[in-house]
Amino acid sequence: MLMADGTQVVTDFYDRLFTVAPQLQSLFSTSMERQVRKFLQSLHLIVSSLASTEKAVPMLQRLGDRHRGYGVEPGHYPLVGGVLIDTLESALGDAFTPEAREAWSGAFQQIAAIMSAGPDVEPEAARSSQNAADGYPALSHGAAR
Repeated sequence: MLMADGTQVVTDFYDRLFTVAPQLQSLFSTSMERQVRKFLQSLHLIVSSLASTEKAVPMLQRLGDRHRGYGVEPGHYPLVGGVLIDTLESALGDAFTPEAREAWSGAFQQIAAIMSAGPDVEPEAARSSQNAADGYPALSHGAAR
């Protein structure tokens, strides 16, 4: 189950991220244990909200505002997304099918677009992320190895 292994998966994600982009480590002022918990909580909230654009967009806008305050720039999102997808593929192995990869990638692109756009993003921009939620069974239902 991915959620059961969530702490290790997120720890692996940050290890990979800081290996690929060590300069990003300076954006984190909290302990990594706390950061891992925050990431897991945010990921759970995002995934559970994807079916409701009315809930997801404002939440992602607020999350994006906080991230801008930490120094996150729009160019960081593709890097983070690539590392996240690679980490999920490593954690899930064969369960991370091409369809799951496409769903996670599409959902991350939508999430990143909303977070990096700020408070003026139109709710319609997130509508397609509703369908992407269907690609998250490994996370939302624990159907991983």
